[in-house]
Amino acid sequence: MINMNKKIIKTIFWMMVSLNTLCSMDRNVRPDDLFTYLYDEAEWKFVNESSDSISLYLKNLDKINLTAMSVSKSIQLEPKLLKDIIVDVNKYKSFLSSANSLKTIEVLRDSNFLDAYQHIKIELPFFDNRQYFFRMHTDFLQNEDISTLVEWYLINPKTSTDLLPIKEDSSAIYLKYGAGVWFLKPMDNNRVNISYRLIMDPGGYIPSFMKEMINKISVVNLFRDVLKEAQKKSK
Repeated sequence: MINMNKKIIKTIFWMMVSLNTLCSMDRNVRPDDLFTYLYDEAEWKFVNESSDSISLYLKNLDKINLTAMSVSKSIQLEPKLLKDIIVDVNKYKSFLSSANSLKTIEVLRDSNFLDAYQHIKIELPFFDNRQYFFRMHTDFLQNEDISTLVEWYLINPKTSTDLLPIKEDSSAIYLKYGAGVWFLKPMDNNRVNISYRLIMDPGGYIPSFMKEMINKISVVNLFRDVLKEAQKKSK
């Protein structure tokens, strides 16, 4: 009888371990390693400043063989307005200059986050399109001391039944490793310094010099488009 009880307890134990393992595999976990790089103020190297005062910085991440990018600008703007534009992913096509090559579909939203799908058409010969799902956390700006507006990171669609109905491009390269964060820093004269930082593995084979060039252009243009839309709505 004692041996039987031991067997039952042992069986229940391993069932619980297996269930916990499956649950942990099934979660879309925030990539803390990427956000550690993004939040760390060290080792950002100034690259240039555009004619409209957008500053570009790079950080080489040798451990993961990627480059982090940061763009920033000081501006007079209501932070909540900017946040509302960033999280309204279904309206990206109405103001992004890359709208013709970008498709964004919001799949799921609750009070703290949203999940969405993006497809990027690459207008270059011999390069495949890109696609990915991402989770954007929107539960910030609840405390004036918090400088984060929005965080997002790439997720696995197979871990959520809500994401499965999206028809994916079977020929596109699926991106799995990336994250970004929008910051604000209060300044004098009712101005704020807005910054956007990004790490993204573009997948497939792209020469390093071209990868960095494409990322620089796309990140600066995205940042510029969002700020322009916010300024237009603030008038």
